[in-house]
Amino acid sequence: MYEIKCKKCDKKTTYKSKIRYEKVLKYSLCLKCNFEKKMLIKLTSLEIQQYYSTKIRKCPECKKDIQYKNSGSYLNGIIKNTVCTSCSISGEKNPFYGKKHTKKSKEKISNSVSKNPNKSMTGKTVYGQWLKKYGKEIADQKMLDLRTKQSKKLSGKNNPMFGKPSPLGSGNGWSGWYKGWFFRSLLELSYMINVIERFNLKWESAESKKYKITYKDNSGNLKNYFPDFIINNKYVVECKPTKMMNSENVQRKAKSAIKHCKKNGLIYKLTNVSKLTKDEIKKLYLNGLIKFTNRYEKKMKSLLDLQI
Repeated sequence: MYEIKCKKCDKKTTYKSKIRYEKVLKYSLCLKCNFEKKMLIKLTSLEIQQYYSTKIRKCPECKKDIQYKNSGSYLNGIIKNTVCTSCSISGEKNPFYGKKHTKKSKEKISNSVSKNPNKSMTGKTVYGQWLKKYGKEIADQKMLDLRTKQSKKLSGKNNPMFGKPSPLGSGNGWSGWYKGWFFRSLLELSYMINVIERFNLKWESAESKKYKITYKDNSGNLKNYFPDFIINNKYVVECKPTKMMNSENVQRKAKSAIKHCKKNGLIYKLTNVSKLTKDEIKKLYLNGLIKFTNRYEKKMKSLLDLQI
């Protein structure tokens, strides 16, 4: 028996064959360390760093992470430039590409599922399993608890949209463009026409990260609030119907906005404005001054068709 101690990992390896022993003795490294040495010569510094840390590399096609269990498979993956499992069987690489199930095979699959309902996905949802195991009352309670937990996880700073204004066209209001100005509700449109345009005021939209105001909702969660307009670089304006001004949510936003404005030398205004009438809106629309988002464009056209 011949024994060698690896210079790198201090691992002791014994060999029965003298020829094998003499070959390994030249490098004084075990087989694993010797393999790594050979492979690392061909790698870049970044790949070497990844090799010693996570053993994760990017798929050259879809750029997804590929994780390897051991160093050997990781190194081979880099050298051979292998792709992930998904890319290796997608498109023309899929052995079933361009083929279809015959009628016989479809019937066979259908019969196997009907005879063995456990093979299908029916009733395999989380709720379905709870229903089967605990009954409806406990299953409903468990589902309620799960939804509450998920809601808490995605509220406040954990929400992917936290700190970002709502995307164009979102919300329940009639949104669209008036002379190229985007409005999110008919009240905003009315303020644009009856106040900003009438008195020729300098303005910009406050629906941007620049004018973000944070406040706490009734559950104590941090949320973002974006007012409607910045007028003359001085006034932060929020348009609300009079009946909504004293609501808890609006008042919470207003208090936070007032504090924010004092710190930044601005003045907060919670205001209402006389709304445009239906006839005025129709006239602006027919004259091409208003263009609604797709959802409300269809709604407006259907309303006009009903009246004709």
